[in-house]
Amino acid sequence: MNPDGTDNLILGNIIGEDSSGNPVANNYDGIFISGSNTDVSENTIAHNGIYGIRMNGNDNIISLNEIYQNYTGVVIFTGSGNTISQNSIYDNSFIGIDLQVLICPTCSFDFGVTLNDSGDVDSGANTLLNYPEFTSVSISLVEGTACNGCTVEIFLPDGDPSGHGEGLAFIASGVTGGGIFSIPILPGTVSGCQEFTATATDLSGNTSEFAPNTPPTGIACLATKLFVPTIIILIPGVVAGGWVYRRRRKPTGAVGGFLGGAFVGVLILVLGNVVFGEKPAEPLEPDRESIPLIEELEPFTDTPIPSDTPVLATAVTEISPAIASSQTPTQTPSPTNAINPTFTPTPPPTIGINPTFTATYTPLPIPTETSVPDSTGPSVSAVSDSPDPVNLEGTKPDTIAVSATVTDPSGVGSVTLYYRLSGGSLNTILMTHIGGGIYQFTVGPFKTAGLYQYYILAVDTLANANCSSGDLSACPGGTFLVNIP
Repeated sequence: MNPDGTDNLILGNIIGEDSSGNPVANNYDGIFISGSNTDVSENTIAHNGIYGIRMNGNDNIISLNEIYQNYTGVVIFTGSGNTISQNSIYDNSFIGIDLQVLICPTCSFDFGVTLNDSGDVDSGANTLLNYPEFTSVSISLVEGTACNGCTVEIFLPDGDPSGHGEGLAFIASGVTGGGIFSIPILPGTVSGCQEFTATATDLSGNTSEFAPNTPPTGIACLATKLFVPTIIILIPGVVAGGWVYRRRRKPTGAVGGFLGGAFVGVLILVLGNVVFGEKPAEPLEPDRESIPLIEELEPFTDTPIPSDTPVLATAVTEISPAIASSQTPTQTPSPTNAINPTFTPTPPPTIGINPTFTATYTPLPIPTETSVPDSTGPSVSAVSDSPDPVNLEGTKPDTIAVSATVTDPSGVGSVTLYYRLSGGSLNTILMTHIGGGIYQFTVGPFKTAGLYQYYILAVDTLANANCSSGDLSACPGGTFLVNIP
Protein backbone atom coordinates (compact mmCIF):
# COMPACT_ATOMS: atom_id res chain seq x y z
CA MET A 1 0.00 0.00 0.00
CA ASN A 2 1.50 3.32 -1.09
CA PRO A 3 -0.51 6.41 -0.05
CA ASP A 4 0.91 9.44 -1.85
CA GLY A 5 -0.22 13.05 -1.46
CA THR A 6 -1.78 14.45 1.71
CA ASP A 7 -4.65 13.90 4.14
CA ASN A 8 -4.98 10.13 3.75
CA LEU A 9 -6.60 7.88 6.37
CA ILE A 10 -5.75 4.17 6.68
CA LEU A 11 -8.04 2.77 9.37
CA GLY A 12 -8.91 -0.72 10.60
CA ASN A 13 -7.19 -2.84 7.91
CA ILE A 14 -5.40 -6.19 8.05
CA ILE A 15 -2.22 -5.94 5.97
CA GLY A 16 0.03 -8.94 5.42
CA GLU A 17 -2.27 -11.68 6.66
CA ASP A 18 -5.75 -12.99 5.94
CA SER A 19 -8.80 -12.77 8.21
CA SER A 20 -7.76 -16.00 9.95
CA GLY A 21 -4.32 -14.63 10.83
CA ASN A 22 -2.42 -16.63 8.23
CA PRO A 23 0.47 -14.85 6.45
CA VAL A 24 -0.07 -13.84 2.83
CA ALA A 25 2.72 -13.46 0.31
CA ASN A 26 4.12 -9.90 0.45
CA ASN A 27 7.84 -9.44 -0.10
CA TYR A 28 7.76 -5.66 0.23
CA ASP A 29 6.40 -3.04 2.65
CA GLY A 30 3.08 -3.27 4.38
CA ILE A 31 2.53 0.51 3.99
CA PHE A 32 4.82 2.99 2.22
CA ILE A 33 3.92 6.63 2.97
CA SER A 34 5.50 9.11 0.56
CA GLY A 35 3.26 12.08 1.36
CA SER A 36 2.20 14.04 4.41
CA ASN A 37 -0.67 14.26 6.91
CA THR A 38 -1.52 10.57 6.60
CA ASP A 39 -3.13 8.87 9.62
CA VAL A 40 -2.53 5.13 10.03
CA SER A 41 -4.63 3.88 12.95
CA GLU A 42 -6.00 0.62 14.37
CA ASN A 43 -4.51 -1.64 11.68
CA THR A 44 -2.86 -5.05 11.89
CA ILE A 45 0.40 -4.93 9.89
CA ALA A 46 2.31 -8.22 9.89
CA HIS A 47 4.41 -10.72 7.91
CA ASN A 48 5.67 -8.17 5.36
CA GLY A 49 9.02 -8.95 3.76
CA ILE A 50 10.64 -5.56 4.33
CA TYR A 51 9.06 -2.91 6.55
CA GLY A 52 5.75 -2.87 8.35
CA ILE A 53 5.55 0.88 7.67
CA ARG A 54 8.04 2.95 5.66
CA MET A 55 7.86 6.76 5.59
CA ASN A 56 9.41 9.48 3.42
CA GLY A 57 7.26 12.44 4.43
CA ASN A 58 6.15 14.86 7.10
CA ASP A 59 3.47 15.13 9.79
CA ASN A 60 2.15 11.58 9.54
CA ILE A 61 0.57 9.79 12.51
CA ILE A 62 1.01 6.07 13.28
CA SER A 63 -1.19 5.14 16.25
CA LEU A 64 -2.98 2.22 17.91
CA ASN A 65 -1.69 -0.34 15.38
CA GLU A 66 -0.41 -3.88 15.94
CA ILE A 67 2.86 -4.25 14.00
CA TYR A 68 4.68 -7.57 14.17
CA GLN A 69 6.74 -10.17 12.30
CA ASN A 70 7.92 -7.76 9.61
CA TYR A 71 11.59 -7.11 8.83
CA THR A 72 11.48 -3.76 10.69
CA GLY A 73 8.41 -2.41 12.45
CA VAL A 74 8.46 1.29 11.44
CA VAL A 75 11.27 3.00 9.53
CA ILE A 76 11.46 6.70 8.61
CA PHE A 77 14.01 7.56 5.91
CA THR A 78 13.28 11.28 5.50
CA GLY A 79 10.90 13.86 6.91
CA SER A 80 9.88 15.21 10.29
CA GLY A 81 6.86 15.63 12.53
CA ASN A 82 6.00 11.93 12.19
CA THR A 83 4.26 10.71 15.37
CA ILE A 84 4.36 7.04 16.44
CA SER A 85 2.03 6.62 19.41
CA GLN A 86 0.52 3.80 21.48
CA ASN A 87 1.19 1.02 19.00
CA SER A 88 1.97 -2.59 19.85
CA ILE A 89 5.25 -3.26 17.99
CA TYR A 90 6.91 -6.63 18.59
CA ASP A 91 8.60 -9.73 17.18
CA ASN A 92 10.00 -8.00 14.10
CA SER A 93 13.28 -9.35 12.70
CA PHE A 94 15.04 -6.00 13.08
CA ILE A 95 14.29 -3.16 15.52
CA GLY A 96 10.84 -1.73 16.23
CA ILE A 97 11.41 1.94 15.24
CA ASP A 98 14.34 2.97 13.04
CA LEU A 99 15.10 6.66 12.34
CA GLN A 100 17.46 7.03 9.41
CA VAL A 101 20.25 9.48 8.62
CA LEU A 102 21.97 9.81 5.25
CA ILE A 103 25.75 9.57 5.66
CA CYS A 104 27.83 11.14 2.88
CA PRO A 105 30.14 11.07 0.90
CA THR A 106 29.04 7.43 0.47
CA CYS A 107 25.46 8.66 0.95
CA SER A 108 24.27 5.44 2.58
CA PHE A 109 21.70 5.04 5.35
CA ASP A 110 22.74 4.12 8.89
CA PHE A 111 20.54 1.21 9.94
CA GLY A 112 20.03 0.17 13.56
CA VAL A 113 19.68 1.91 16.91
CA THR A 114 20.73 5.58 16.85
CA LEU A 115 22.27 6.34 20.24
CA ASN A 116 21.49 9.63 21.99
CA ASP A 117 23.85 12.53 21.41
CA SER A 118 24.63 15.31 23.88
CA GLY A 119 22.27 18.24 23.42
CA ASP A 120 20.37 16.37 20.68
CA VAL A 121 22.04 18.40 17.94
CA ASP A 122 22.26 15.66 15.29
CA SER A 123 19.92 15.66 12.31
CA GLY A 124 18.06 13.10 10.26
CA ALA A 125 14.59 11.58 10.08
CA ASN A 126 12.34 13.00 12.82
CA THR A 127 15.38 15.17 13.76
CA LEU A 128 16.87 11.96 15.25
CA LEU A 129 15.08 12.93 18.45
CA ASN A 130 16.82 11.50 21.53
CA TYR A 131 14.95 8.67 23.23
CA PRO A 132 14.09 9.02 26.98
CA GLU A 133 16.71 8.09 29.57
CA PHE A 134 15.53 6.43 32.80
CA THR A 135 16.88 7.62 36.15
CA SER A 136 14.65 5.57 38.45
CA VAL A 137 12.41 2.61 37.65
CA SER A 138 10.00 0.70 39.89
CA ILE A 139 6.82 -1.25 39.24
CA SER A 140 4.79 1.78 40.37
CA LEU A 141 6.77 4.81 39.11
CA VAL A 142 9.08 5.53 36.17
CA GLU A 143 11.27 8.63 36.21
CA GLY A 144 13.82 10.04 33.82
CA THR A 145 14.75 12.76 31.35
CA ALA A 146 13.63 13.65 27.83
CA CYS A 147 13.21 16.79 25.73
CA ASN A 148 11.35 19.61 27.45
CA GLY A 149 7.60 19.48 26.78
CA CYS A 150 7.90 16.00 25.25
CA THR A 151 5.25 13.33 25.72
CA VAL A 152 6.90 10.17 27.06
CA GLU A 153 5.14 6.86 26.43
CA ILE A 154 6.04 3.84 28.57
CA PHE A 155 5.90 0.30 27.15
CA LEU A 156 6.57 -3.25 28.23
CA PRO A 157 9.19 -4.47 25.70
CA ASP A 158 9.39 -7.85 23.98
CA GLY A 159 13.14 -8.19 24.56
CA ASP A 160 14.53 -7.20 21.17
CA PRO A 161 18.15 -8.41 20.66
CA SER A 162 19.24 -4.78 20.23
CA GLY A 163 18.26 -4.12 23.87
CA HIS A 164 15.93 -1.31 22.73
CA GLY A 165 12.24 -2.27 22.79
CA GLU A 166 10.32 -3.33 20.95
CA GLY A 167 7.17 -1.76 22.45
CA LEU A 168 4.93 -4.77 23.01
CA ALA A 169 2.36 -3.13 25.30
CA PHE A 170 1.70 0.57 25.96
CA ILE A 171 1.05 1.11 29.69
CA ALA A 172 1.34 4.83 30.59
CA SER A 173 2.41 8.28 29.43
CA GLY A 174 3.24 11.72 30.75
CA VAL A 175 4.65 15.10 29.72
CA THR A 176 8.07 16.34 30.79
CA GLY A 177 8.52 19.53 32.76
CA GLY A 178 11.96 21.08 32.51
CA GLY A 179 13.09 17.94 30.70
CA ILE A 180 12.13 15.65 33.61
CA PHE A 181 9.29 13.13 33.74
CA SER A 182 7.71 11.16 36.58
CA ILE A 183 5.04 8.76 35.37
CA PRO A 184 2.99 6.58 37.75
CA ILE A 185 2.22 2.98 36.74
CA LEU A 186 -1.23 1.70 37.66
CA PRO A 187 -1.21 -1.11 40.26
CA GLY A 188 -1.34 -4.56 38.71
CA THR A 189 0.07 -3.40 35.37
CA VAL A 190 3.55 -4.82 35.95
CA SER A 191 4.56 -7.89 37.92
CA GLY A 192 7.94 -9.19 39.05
CA CYS A 193 10.94 -7.73 37.28
CA GLN A 194 9.45 -6.89 33.88
CA GLU A 195 11.54 -4.38 31.97
CA PHE A 196 10.38 -1.00 30.67
CA THR A 197 11.14 0.91 27.48
CA ALA A 198 9.88 4.27 26.24
CA THR A 199 9.60 6.73 23.37
CA ALA A 200 9.55 10.53 23.37
CA THR A 201 7.44 12.75 21.10
CA ASP A 202 8.30 16.45 20.95
CA LEU A 203 6.00 19.42 20.40
CA SER A 204 6.56 19.20 16.63
CA GLY A 205 5.30 15.61 16.55
CA ASN A 206 8.70 13.91 16.11
CA THR A 207 8.83 10.52 17.82
CA SER A 208 12.11 8.91 18.91
CA GLU A 209 13.32 5.34 18.70
CA PHE A 210 12.78 3.04 21.70
CA ALA A 211 14.87 3.60 24.83
CA PRO A 212 17.06 0.83 26.29
CA ASN A 213 15.07 -1.85 28.11
CA THR A 214 15.44 -1.24 31.86
CA PRO A 215 14.27 -3.45 34.75
CA PRO A 216 12.79 -2.12 38.00
CA THR A 217 15.06 -1.68 41.01
CA GLY A 218 14.25 -2.41 44.65
CA ILE A 219 14.31 -5.22 47.20
CA ALA A 220 11.41 -7.19 45.68
CA CYS A 221 12.97 -7.31 42.23
CA LEU A 222 16.43 -8.06 43.65
CA ALA A 223 15.01 -10.92 45.72
CA THR A 224 13.31 -12.35 42.64
CA LYS A 225 16.56 -12.24 40.67
CA LEU A 226 18.63 -13.81 43.49
CA PHE A 227 16.21 -16.58 44.46
CA VAL A 228 17.21 -19.17 41.85
CA PRO A 229 20.99 -18.54 42.11
CA THR A 230 20.77 -18.80 45.90
CA ILE A 231 18.98 -22.15 45.70
CA ILE A 232 21.52 -23.47 43.17
CA ILE A 233 24.36 -22.58 45.56
CA LEU A 234 22.71 -23.74 48.80
CA ILE A 235 21.51 -27.20 47.71
CA PRO A 236 24.97 -28.63 46.87
CA GLY A 237 26.37 -27.01 50.02
CA VAL A 238 23.73 -28.51 52.31
CA VAL A 239 23.97 -31.95 50.67
CA ALA A 240 27.78 -31.99 50.85
CA GLY A 241 27.86 -30.66 54.41
CA GLY A 242 25.32 -33.27 55.59
CA TRP A 243 27.21 -36.11 53.89
CA VAL A 244 30.53 -35.10 55.47
CA TYR A 245 28.95 -34.71 58.90
CA ARG A 246 27.39 -38.19 58.76
CA ARG A 247 30.75 -39.69 57.81
CA ARG A 248 33.00 -37.83 60.29
CA ARG A 249 30.59 -36.49 62.94
CA LYS A 250 32.59 -33.28 63.15
CA PRO A 251 31.06 -29.77 62.76
CA THR A 252 34.24 -28.49 61.13
CA GLY A 253 33.97 -31.22 58.54
CA ALA A 254 30.36 -30.29 57.91
CA VAL A 255 31.35 -26.64 57.41
CA GLY A 256 34.06 -27.66 54.98
CA GLY A 257 31.68 -29.92 53.13
CA PHE A 258 29.12 -27.12 52.93
CA LEU A 259 31.65 -24.67 51.52
CA GLY A 260 32.90 -27.23 49.02
CA GLY A 261 29.36 -28.01 47.89
CA ALA A 262 28.52 -24.30 47.65
CA PHE A 263 31.61 -23.82 45.46
CA VAL A 264 30.34 -26.56 43.17
CA GLY A 265 26.98 -24.72 43.07
CA VAL A 266 28.74 -21.51 42.02
CA LEU A 267 30.55 -23.39 39.24
CA ILE A 268 27.24 -24.83 38.04
CA LEU A 269 25.71 -21.35 38.04
CA VAL A 270 28.61 -19.77 36.13
CA LEU A 271 28.87 -22.56 33.57
CA GLY A 272 25.11 -22.61 33.08
CA ASN A 273 25.09 -18.89 32.45
CA VAL A 274 27.95 -19.18 29.95
CA VAL A 275 26.30 -22.01 28.04
CA PHE A 276 22.62 -21.19 28.34
CA GLY A 277 22.47 -17.58 29.58
CA GLU A 278 21.45 -14.56 27.59
CA LYS A 279 24.26 -13.32 25.35
CA PRO A 280 25.11 -9.62 25.10
CA ALA A 281 22.99 -7.98 22.45
CA GLU A 282 24.86 -7.06 19.30
CA PRO A 283 23.40 -4.45 16.92
CA LEU A 284 21.75 -6.19 14.00
CA GLU A 285 22.47 -5.26 10.41
CA PRO A 286 19.89 -5.74 7.65
CA ASP A 287 20.59 -7.99 4.70
CA ARG A 288 21.05 -5.13 2.28
CA GLU A 289 21.94 -7.41 -0.63
CA SER A 290 18.51 -9.07 -0.69
CA ILE A 291 16.23 -6.15 0.20
CA PRO A 292 15.36 -3.37 -2.30
CA LEU A 293 15.12 -0.64 0.33
CA ILE A 294 14.63 2.52 -1.70
CA GLU A 295 13.40 1.35 -5.07
CA GLU A 296 10.11 3.25 -4.90
CA LEU A 297 11.73 6.69 -4.58
CA GLU A 298 11.90 8.86 -7.68
CA PRO A 299 15.29 9.78 -9.18
CA PHE A 300 16.68 13.13 -8.14
CA THR A 301 15.88 15.67 -10.86
CA ASP A 302 16.24 19.38 -11.33
CA THR A 303 12.79 20.88 -11.75
CA PRO A 304 12.75 24.36 -13.39
CA ILE A 305 11.59 27.04 -10.96
CA PRO A 306 9.97 30.26 -12.26
CA SER A 307 12.20 33.18 -11.37
CA ASP A 308 9.33 35.31 -10.02
CA THR A 309 8.02 32.65 -7.61
CA PRO A 310 9.05 32.57 -3.91
CA VAL A 311 10.56 29.19 -3.04
CA LEU A 312 11.02 27.31 0.22
CA ALA A 313 13.94 24.88 0.41
CA THR A 314 12.55 22.88 3.35
CA ALA A 315 9.38 20.89 3.87
CA VAL A 316 5.98 22.63 3.75
CA THR A 317 2.76 20.75 4.37
CA GLU A 318 0.16 23.35 3.40
CA ILE A 319 -0.19 25.75 0.46
CA SER A 320 -2.22 28.93 0.62
CA PRO A 321 -5.43 28.48 -1.42
CA ALA A 322 -4.84 31.84 -3.07
CA ILE A 323 -1.38 30.90 -4.25
CA ALA A 324 -2.28 27.30 -5.14
CA SER A 325 -5.17 28.37 -7.37
CA SER A 326 -2.91 30.59 -9.43
CA GLN A 327 -0.41 27.87 -10.30
CA THR A 328 -0.42 25.60 -13.32
CA PRO A 329 -1.17 21.87 -12.97
CA THR A 330 2.40 20.93 -13.86
CA GLN A 331 3.92 22.21 -10.62
CA THR A 332 5.34 19.66 -8.18
CA PRO A 333 4.61 19.28 -4.45
CA SER A 334 6.84 20.39 -1.59
CA PRO A 335 9.96 18.39 -0.69
CA THR A 336 9.66 15.74 1.97
CA ASN A 337 13.26 15.87 3.09
CA ALA A 338 15.83 18.46 4.06
CA ILE A 339 18.51 17.22 1.66
CA ASN A 340 20.27 20.06 -0.19
CA PRO A 341 18.96 20.23 -3.80
CA THR A 342 22.58 20.05 -5.06
CA PHE A 343 22.83 16.44 -3.85
CA THR A 344 24.67 14.23 -6.40
CA PRO A 345 22.05 12.19 -8.27
CA THR A 346 23.97 8.89 -8.46
CA PRO A 347 25.89 8.10 -5.24
CA PRO A 348 28.00 4.93 -5.25
CA PRO A 349 25.91 1.90 -4.19
CA THR A 350 28.09 0.81 -1.27
CA ILE A 351 25.40 -1.30 0.45
CA GLY A 352 23.38 -2.62 -2.45
CA ILE A 353 20.86 0.25 -2.53
CA ASN A 354 20.60 3.59 -4.31
CA PRO A 355 18.84 6.19 -2.12
CA THR A 356 17.55 8.90 -4.44
CA PHE A 357 15.27 11.89 -4.00
CA THR A 358 13.21 14.35 -5.99
CA ALA A 359 14.02 18.06 -5.79
CA THR A 360 10.72 19.97 -5.77
CA TYR A 361 9.41 23.31 -4.58
CA THR A 362 6.31 24.82 -3.06
CA PRO A 363 5.22 28.43 -3.59
CA LEU A 364 4.67 30.25 -0.29
CA PRO A 365 2.02 32.83 0.57
CA ILE A 366 3.43 36.33 0.11
CA PRO A 367 3.61 37.94 3.58
CA THR A 368 1.94 41.30 4.14
CA GLU A 369 3.26 44.18 6.18
CA THR A 370 0.49 43.68 8.73
CA SER A 371 1.28 39.98 9.42
CA VAL A 372 1.80 39.23 13.13
CA PRO A 373 3.66 36.17 14.49
CA ASP A 374 1.39 33.55 16.04
CA SER A 375 1.64 33.83 19.82
CA THR A 376 -1.60 32.16 20.92
CA GLY A 377 -2.30 28.52 21.62
CA PRO A 378 -4.57 26.25 19.60
CA SER A 379 -8.33 26.67 19.58
CA VAL A 380 -10.08 23.78 21.36
CA SER A 381 -13.79 23.39 20.71
CA ALA A 382 -16.58 20.80 20.48
CA VAL A 383 -15.32 18.97 23.57
CA SER A 384 -17.43 15.87 24.18
CA ASP A 385 -17.45 12.45 25.83
CA SER A 386 -19.58 9.47 24.87
CA PRO A 387 -21.23 7.37 26.15
CA ASP A 388 -21.84 9.00 29.51
CA PRO A 389 -22.35 7.43 32.02
CA VAL A 390 -20.36 4.21 31.66
CA ASN A 391 -19.99 1.13 33.86
CA LEU A 392 -17.16 -0.49 35.76
CA GLU A 393 -14.92 -2.94 33.92
CA GLY A 394 -16.75 -6.04 32.74
CA THR A 395 -20.19 -4.54 32.04
CA LYS A 396 -20.62 -2.76 28.71
CA PRO A 397 -20.28 0.07 28.04
CA ASP A 398 -17.12 0.31 30.16
CA THR A 399 -15.06 2.74 28.02
CA ILE A 400 -15.69 6.34 27.03
CA ALA A 401 -14.39 8.29 24.03
CA VAL A 402 -13.27 11.86 24.78
CA SER A 403 -12.92 14.04 21.68
CA ALA A 404 -12.34 17.66 20.71
CA THR A 405 -11.74 19.77 17.62
CA VAL A 406 -8.30 21.42 17.77
CA THR A 407 -7.03 23.93 15.21
CA ASP A 408 -4.13 26.36 14.97
CA PRO A 409 -2.77 28.48 12.09
CA SER A 410 0.77 27.30 12.88
CA GLY A 411 -0.22 23.64 13.10
CA VAL A 412 -1.10 21.51 16.11
CA GLY A 413 1.92 19.97 17.84
CA SER A 414 0.28 17.79 20.49
CA VAL A 415 -3.02 17.37 22.33
CA THR A 416 -2.89 15.89 25.83
CA LEU A 417 -5.83 14.56 27.86
CA TYR A 418 -5.62 14.84 31.65
CA TYR A 419 -8.23 12.90 33.63
CA ARG A 420 -8.80 11.75 37.20
CA LEU A 421 -11.36 10.51 39.65
CA SER A 422 -12.51 13.56 41.65
CA GLY A 423 -9.89 14.21 44.29
CA GLY A 424 -7.54 11.56 42.85
CA SER A 425 -4.22 11.74 41.02
CA LEU A 426 -4.02 12.84 37.39
CA ASN A 427 -3.56 10.49 34.46
CA THR A 428 -2.13 11.88 31.22
CA ILE A 429 -2.47 10.51 27.72
CA LEU A 430 -1.66 11.77 24.21
CA MET A 431 -4.82 12.13 22.11
CA THR A 432 -4.88 10.84 18.53
CA HIS A 433 -5.75 12.90 15.45
CA ILE A 434 -8.51 10.98 13.65
CA GLY A 435 -8.94 13.51 10.82
CA GLY A 436 -10.63 16.83 10.19
CA GLY A 437 -8.94 18.46 13.17
CA ILE A 438 -10.67 16.05 15.58
CA TYR A 439 -8.55 14.53 18.35
CA GLN A 440 -9.80 11.56 20.37
CA PHE A 441 -8.84 9.05 23.02
CA THR A 442 -10.84 6.18 24.51
CA VAL A 443 -10.53 5.99 28.31
CA GLY A 444 -11.20 2.82 30.31
CA PRO A 445 -12.11 0.21 31.32
CA PHE A 446 -12.45 1.55 34.86
CA LYS A 447 -11.82 -0.20 38.17
CA THR A 448 -13.23 2.58 40.38
CA ALA A 449 -16.70 4.13 40.18
CA GLY A 450 -17.36 7.84 40.66
CA LEU A 451 -17.29 11.20 38.92
CA TYR A 452 -14.25 11.76 36.71
CA GLN A 453 -12.92 15.16 35.58
CA TYR A 454 -10.94 15.71 32.40
CA TYR A 455 -9.04 18.58 30.80
CA ILE A 456 -7.52 19.08 27.34
CA LEU A 457 -4.20 20.88 26.86
CA ALA A 458 -3.14 21.60 23.27
CA VAL A 459 0.24 22.94 22.09
CA ASP A 460 1.01 24.25 18.60
CA THR A 461 4.23 23.78 16.61
CA LEU A 462 5.57 27.09 18.02
CA ALA A 463 5.17 25.82 21.62
CA ASN A 464 2.12 28.05 22.29
CA ALA A 465 -0.37 26.33 24.62
CA ASN A 466 -4.10 26.93 25.03
CA CYS A 467 -3.73 26.70 28.83
CA SER A 468 -1.18 25.74 31.48
CA SER A 469 -0.57 22.30 32.95
CA GLY A 470 0.01 24.13 36.23
CA ASP A 471 -3.59 25.35 36.24
CA LEU A 472 -5.73 22.78 34.47
CA SER A 473 -8.92 24.47 35.69
CA ALA A 474 -8.40 26.99 32.87
CA CYS A 475 -8.29 24.21 30.26
CA PRO A 476 -11.42 23.12 28.35
CA GLY A 477 -12.81 19.84 29.57
CA GLY A 478 -15.74 18.21 31.31
CA THR A 479 -16.86 15.37 33.56
CA PHE A 480 -18.24 11.87 33.11
CA LEU A 481 -19.73 9.33 35.49
CA VAL A 482 -18.65 5.73 36.04
CA ASN A 483 -21.48 3.67 37.56
CA ILE A 484 -21.53 0.47 39.56
CA PRO A 485 -23.67 -1.81 37.35
